[in-house]
Formats: sequence, C-alpha cells, structure tokens
Amino acid sequence: MESVNKKKIKKVFYVQRRICIVGLDGVGINNLSSLLNSVLNYLAGITNKSYLSKYVSIPPYTPVAWTDILSGVNPAKHGIFGFKSVQKRNGTFIGVRTNTALNVMYPRIFEMFAINNLKSIVINVPLTYPPDAIIKHRHMIIVSDWSSPRQFIYPLKYEIKYKDWLVDPPFDWSSVDNKRDYADAITLYLSKRLEIYLDFLEERDFNLFVIIFSEPDWLMHAIPEIVLGHDINLVYKPFSLIDKFIKKATQICDLTVIVSDHGFEIARTALSINGILLEKGLTKIKYNINLNALFKSFLRVHTLGDTFSSLNLSNNSTFNLTPKLFNIIVRLYNKLKILPFIKLKKLLPISYELDYLNSKVIMPEVISWSIYTLKGYEKVTLNILRNSKLSKYIRNIIYTRKLFRGPYLNKGPNLIVIPEKSVEFTFFPHSEPLHVFMGHHEPYALMMLYGDQVLPTRRQEINEINIHDIVPTLLAYSGLPIPNDTDGKVIENIFTIGVYNRTKKRLNYSQSFRILRKLQRLKFR
Repeated sequence: MESVNKKKIKKVFYVQRRICIVGLDGVGINNLSSLLNSVLNYLAGITNKSYLSKYVSIPPYTPVAWTDILSGVNPAKHGIFGFKSVQKRNGTFIGVRTNTALNVMYPRIFEMFAINNLKSIVINVPLTYPPDAIIKHRHMIIVSDWSSPRQFIYPLKYEIKYKDWLVDPPFDWSSVDNKRDYADAITLYLSKRLEIYLDFLEERDFNLFVIIFSEPDWLMHAIPEIVLGHDINLVYKPFSLIDKFIKKATQICDLTVIVSDHGFEIARTALSINGILLEKGLTKIKYNINLNALFKSFLRVHTLGDTFSSLNLSNNSTFNLTPKLFNIIVRLYNKLKILPFIKLKKLLPISYELDYLNSKVIMPEVISWSIYTLKGYEKVTLNILRNSKLSKYIRNIIYTRKLFRGPYLNKGPNLIVIPEKSVEFTFFPHSEPLHVFMGHHEPYALMMLYGDQVLPTRRQEINEINIHDIVPTLLAYSGLPIPNDTDGKVIENIFTIGVYNRTKKRLNYSQSFRILRKLQRLKFR
C-alpha cells in the first residue's frame, strides 16, 4: 500500500508542478539595476527573495544564445551559429541559407518535456518555424517568434481564435525616426499580444511555459539612452506590461525563471572586420550607388533640398563603386561628423553585399562575432587581425574549435572575434572605425529563480553559473531525467533540501530526438 501511495505522489507532482521561463531579450546583469529602479517594479520587489546569477553568453546573439539556454548544449551540438547558415561547395562560398526549426539538431527543454509526455506552451522562441519540425509538437501550444516567415499559433484553432490579437511585431528598430512613436508602437503591440499570452497562462493546462520578450532588445537598440538610465519615461509602458506578466506568472507557477540571452552597453566606435579583410583582398564586396539618390541625400544634409528640387537625374543612374571611392565617401562623413551613424547608412544610397564566390574569408552576421574562412585561410586571417593597426579595438580572437565541441562544429565559423568594450562590429564595409552612439550586445546575461522552494541569494551576492546549467537544473527540479550529454550541470544549493533527490536518472534525449525527427520527416514526405 505504501508503494502505491508513492506512485500517486509522483504522478501528482508531474501534473501540478509548473515552471515558467520568462526570457528578457537583451537585459543583462549590468542592465538590471536601472530597470528595477524604474520600470520593473514587481520584479524589483521579489529580487531579494530570488536566486540571482550571471553567466557569459558568447556570442551574445539571439538565435545562438537562446538555443544554448534552452538546449543546455553548445552550438557544435545543436547546430545553430546564427540566423543564417553559410553554404560551401567545392571549397568555395556560395551563399547563406536561413535557418529554421529543421536546422536545430538537439532537443530544447520543451521537447524534452514532450518526450516525457508533459505539456508546454512556447511563445516567441527563435527557430520554432515550421511547428511540424518541433518534436512531439502535439504536446505544445506554439506562438511564432518575431523572425518567423509568418505569424502563427499552433494548433490552428488558436490562431483562428486569436487572429485579431496576432499582430505583426514592430521589430525593425533600425528604421526608427521618432523614438516616442516607436515606444508607443511597442506598447500597442504588447497590449494586444498579452491578451493571448495571459489567456494561455491562466486558462491552459501546462507543465512548462516558455516565453521570450524581444521588446527590451528592440527598445535598447532604438533608444540607446535607456542603456544609460536616461529617457526611461519613454519605455515605462512597455516594460510595465512585461512586469505585469511576470507578476501573473509568479502567482500561477511554482517556479518562475527570468533569463536573458545577453546584455547591452553603449558602443562609441563601429569597426568593420569585413573592411579590414577587404583591404587585404580576402573579402570581396559588391557595391552599387544611385547617383540621383546620392545627390538628393547630400542636399538634404545641407538643407538645400528646396533650392534644387527641380534637379533630377535618371533613377537608373547607377554605377559600380570601387572600395577605394567608397572609403573616401565614408572618411569624409566620419571627419565632418554630420550625422549619427544609423542615419548616415540610411542616407547613403549605396547597396553592398558580400561577394561570396570571390571571397576567401567572410563575416556575414557581424553581430555573431563569427568569421568563416576557406581552407588554408584561418591562420592568415588570425594574423592579419592581430597585426592590424585597428587591433586595439579587438579584445580577443579565438579558434571556434577551442570554444565549442560537437558533431556540427564544421557547420560553424572558424574564428570568434571579441570586440573591446564600447566597440560595435558593423557590416558597413569601410576600412576605418566610425564614431557612433548606439546600443549593442555585450555578453553578460542573467538568471533569476523565484518560487517557494528557492533559496534566495545572499544580500549583494551574484552567483556565477554556466549558460548550459539552466536546462539540467530545471529538469532535476521537475524530477525528470537529465540529458546524458548535456554541457551543463545541476546548480547546487538553490532549492530547499530534497528537491534533487527526486531523480538521478540520465536519458539519451538526443537519440530520442533523432529517431522522432526521422519519423516526422517520413510522415510529411
């Protein structure tokens, strides 16, 4: 009779224990205090009752970091090194391909819960399109992330129900002219979306709820002053809506986990790695310039637009621009400091793209800090960057194979280049650094745990963990098997005595994942 009661207790634990993971994109450990003191009032009130920790996220890039956090393994195991995958053929670069859920090669925590027949709600998590590629997705409700080709909710019945609230995300912060209007657009978007999120939180059965708020990242890019604690009034409404959701999550869930993928700091220098490599002939760029648009941009800058409004060159007045001439134009703008960097890029009617076929070395996603080289050019590239007159802007250059290990290492970059503090890497292919004032990613992220069984961090103490520790810790808390090949470990001394005694079992989730993925592909052929 006693053994029967134990089984019943275990079953009740699975059904009733609830975890909510709330991702605050871009809110690092160094950004937390200013936001707690201004716009995250509820979160500020529970901080002293929470376990607070920090970790390093390299590269501090959305698709890589969130996949690291939610899988518990490094990119060489999960296969994601950016939003794009670099394609090679016969020893030559041929282009890039956009990643989808099909390119994630290791189960994320909601798939691990599904393998254990537990239910999840997954909202705005990168690389969840198409939902059919998610293992055992019938155990989930999935709301698309902002980068999805289309906004959707799986199952379809919920998309139909909430179609009026499934508005398109205003993620294009680079085109913002009026900061207040953009903050208001974010507020309107969040107000509508929260109708969906809170309904799922309050009305649906789940064991795991995963939601990522991308809005903090967009706002700190668009309004970099808030990184310094200024102009907080502009973003009070959207942040207070997020704070409201966190409050509701702590009331409904047994454990609430606040995590981030990276932090933010102010960049004052923009450096182009592609520009350095361009000068050495390793990277090739295709340029085009629209003469008519260039002349009009010059007039607008000097407020002479009305005087010359009747002047019009052909819209087809374009020609190929040499790298040397391009650098002369950029050097002139940089010297005169006429405009902020982002406005300069918008005004210069120059299109440029990597010439993959003729390049030996490329940096296609500069925010990922990642350099790809053809065979034989890895060490050459390393030496060029280390010996460059601009090397003072580079903190470190690391071989990727020294950072990551796993079966998909060959899909990733050859080198990771870490910038100095306040230095932003830019795709803008100039050979000299630019003066800028912009928000950019830095690698110091945070994790905060709040719940009845959480042991609060000592006053003024911030613990250090590994980015991959989050998944095994939450699985252990839930009484579920831990992956046998995880890159993380269960964090000790953060829960009351006995929480980790529920299971010591290990499971080969990656093997189950591969089998289920093959079965899914056979089904949808």
